[in-house]
Amino acid sequence: MSFTNDVHCENDEKSNDLHPVGRVLGIAGCTNSGKTTMAEILTKMLIEENFTVRVIHQDEFFHAKEKVEKFCCNNKDQQGFFYNYDCKSAIDHEKLIYSIKTNTYYYNFVIVEGNMLTEWTDVIELCDRVIFLMLDQVLKEFSCKCRRALLVI
Repeated sequence: MSFTNDVHCENDEKSNDLHPVGRVLGIAGCTNSGKTTMAEILTKMLIEENFTVRVIHQDEFFHAKEKVEKFCCNNKDQQGFFYNYDCKSAIDHEKLIYSIKTNTYYYNFVIVEGNMLTEWTDVIELCDRVIFLMLDQVLKEFSCKCRRALLVI
């Protein structure tokens, strides 16, 4: 069965009750592995097939920095603290779940992307399919250098 089988284009007009119609695709993987790019490519492909698509980025659900864990950095090059956005507690989990569930009522496909998706069992259970992207160390270092170079410009 393909991923697009049994996807309905709209809710049943005979009923006043809305039923979820969308399939959920999770895209997980390490930082700089291409999750957002993959979501953009899939979105374009699905829209060309006349499906409706909503992309949900895990990064949209970070708590305000006052609620994010801080850690100190005291070495000779840097001092101070950093906010730890690389842990599950930095994400408003309830809002993420609510957004996924709600959007399945209105879109044929809901694509959820983020580097911590696989750490939540309930997020994975909402997904019809999960793609996990990986990079080898050399490619990851190259990707990070390219991103840093773009930030400097």
